[in-house]
Amino acid sequence: MSKLKRLLQMLSGEGSRPGGGTGDDVRKDDVREEAVREEPVRSEAPLPTEAPDAPAAPAAAPEAAPMNLDISELAKLGGFAGSCLVDLETGIALAVEQRGALDIGSAGTANSAVLHSVLRSASGQGSDEDAEGADPVEDVLITLGKQFHLMRPLRRNPEIFLYLVLDRSEANLGMARMAMKSVEEQLDI
Repeated sequence: MSKLKRLLQMLSGEGSRPGGGTGDDVRKDDVREEAVREEPVRSEAPLPTEAPDAPAAPAAAPEAAPMNLDISELAKLGGFAGSCLVDLETGIALAVEQRGALDIGSAGTANSAVLHSVLRSASGQGSDEDAEGADPVEDVLITLGKQFHLMRPLRRNPEIFLYLVLDRSEANLGMARMAMKSVEEQLDI
């Protein structure tokens, strides 16, 4: 039996002191000496630092690379009504610039189906981007009585497209196409 256990038994009155006494005559100095001499208890497994039922702390999220979704340059075009950057698969607008009552985000969502059909049709005609001599869709134009609607899939990420609506009476299509290309080059997605 270890000295500390014996000493604890003596203090609790369960055993007798080695000198024949009961434990009542043990001095504080004897207890202190025995405790100091006792080896510390070592555990092979690390001691838990949290309660066992506590949820694990979430790992720090990796820092996302900064993205540039600035399409505000398109608002400088003559006849500008609105523009947005749209995810082709979901139709979700990632960035929006607009003037007036036109809900450009909803229009972008609706036209994602149009662009998706055009791209699918074009790829069925041998316009696959990966094919030798490919001729990918650069932009799609829808002309209405009072508006132009331009859609441009991004070259670096064809799952995203730029959508631009212009007032037909004030717009210059050549300038609009050049501005869309310039904005595309500045985007970082």
